[in-house]
Amino acid sequence: MDIYLLFGPPGSGKGSLGKLLPKGSHLSIGSLLREQNIDCSNGKLVSDEYINSLVLKYLKQNSQKEFLVLDGYPRTESQAIFLKKYFQDRIKTFIHLSCSDEEVIDRVCFRETCNCGCSYHPRLKPSKRVGICDACGSMLKKRSDDTKEIIQERLSVYKKEKNKILRHFQDKYVDVSVERDFKESLKKIAQFILSGNENYIKDIRNFPIGRDQIKQFGRE
Repeated sequence: MDIYLLFGPPGSGKGSLGKLLPKGSHLSIGSLLREQNIDCSNGKLVSDEYINSLVLKYLKQNSQKEFLVLDGYPRTESQAIFLKKYFQDRIKTFIHLSCSDEEVIDRVCFRETCNCGCSYHPRLKPSKRVGICDACGSMLKKRSDDTKEIIQERLSVYKKEKNKILRHFQDKYVDVSVERDFKESLKKIAQFILSGNENYIKDIRNFPIGRDQIKQFGRE
């Protein structure tokens, strides 16, 4: 199984990217914790020991998959060391989604979510009907932790660990700006991931991208 690591601040588009990938190929650690009723609403991190054991169990149970995108892991240097210890040969690319603090706060504070997993934003991804999910017709709501104070706390934690984590994956690192052309950038990243897995290439069309090209996103 090939492993892609998806790293970036809250609101940078990790969950939206997951929607562009085949079902079961994207694992959001945050969603996994919420499914287990583990409270992350204060912006603090769950213990490394618990997260590591959770991820290790999941990867072993799903080792038959062709590839998996890990969203939100590793989030600390300790988690990065743990992942490399067990799966270093499986890690293909560390994809960093870069976005300014101002953009992150706007995206998170104004987004609305649905129980089915879809999320919307009045500027980036408005729903066709105000307050109603396009996918299932349910009422949209704001997450309790989508406040400026909590997002700032999460950004602080993210920045504190960012460089410590990146240095463990320098040989696999690519940086992608998602500040502008948000949707197109995510589609190109999805194509980049899928290009190494020909069985799934039909799911995303018209966004050819190569390994060298992806480094130039947002910099041309």
